[in-house]
Amino acid sequence: MDCINIESKVNSKHTRDCVANRSSMNPDRSFCDSAEALKQLSNRQNNEQACFDNEIHISRTNLTPEYIFNQEGIIKIKGRGLYCDKPELSGQLICWIEEYLNNPAKITYVTIAFEFLNSVTTAVLVSILRRLSKIIIQPEKLVVQWYYEADDDNILDRGKYVSSSCDIPIEFILTNNITRL
Repeated sequence: MDCINIESKVNSKHTRDCVANRSSMNPDRSFCDSAEALKQLSNRQNNEQACFDNEIHISRTNLTPEYIFNQEGIIKIKGRGLYCDKPELSGQLICWIEEYLNNPAKITYVTIAFEFLNSVTTAVLVSILRRLSKIIIQPEKLVVQWYYEADDDNILDRGKYVSSSCDIPIEFILTNNITRL
């Protein structure tokens, strides 16, 4: 898999192509134009990214969740989803997903666990899961598990919204401590 480090290769052809492909797709995606998206890519801070042959890992911050996308079918999104506008992050993950869909694992496991979740992060999740739902059309299987704490009806409600928006089944799992997942 061709995985790039955004910080060091903002001007690479692969990054420009990914950004350009996203720029005209607006409604769910946040890109306004390619120039603005490239500018945001070059200004990216606080999220460390590690890329391996079969994985992309973006570290969490106080405002953004951790993303682990593994070619072997393990996808984890967890932490806080409080950022306001990070289209380069969602665009970067969407590029990875599109490559993954060319040869997905027999079973793709998606784990979602949020402490906080705002509407921008919810829109990013909907975009990610809509793309991953294409796995269901293939002979492969998609398993989505959404973790929530008993006293957090907001996270549970957002999960139900995401499930209905993407038209995919999500298993909702009650946990005592979302930060330990």
